[in-house]
Amino acid sequence: MTPEATSTERLAEAARLSVLLSEQVLDALITKREVTADQGAALVKVARLLQDHEMEWPPLLTQVIYELVRDEEVASPVEIGPSKPLTDIFAGGFSRIFSKPRTRTDKP
Repeated sequence: MTPEATSTERLAEAARLSVLLSEQVLDALITKREVTADQGAALVKVARLLQDHEMEWPPLLTQVIYELVRDEEVASPVEIGPSKPLTDIFAGGFSRIFSKPRTRTDKP
């Protein structure tokens, strides 16, 4: 198996897993349960990974990220980190999440 095929398979698996997590998060949103910061951060990280490799996001991932951004909009921008509350992760909206420069610690 070539490295490119392995990479493609891994990206496809990441996309598949993002759909499963998106389903859980959407269920939590619909039933008014809390979405953890780890769940939100994981969705953002996989979206960045797919974007970095020029792969289209699964539609459910797109929907859930837009829902989280819409529901959690706040005024002050902050850095993304696993220990931050979900409202801080989505602070500043969708463009803030994906405009943050990638650092070594951000990479999956």
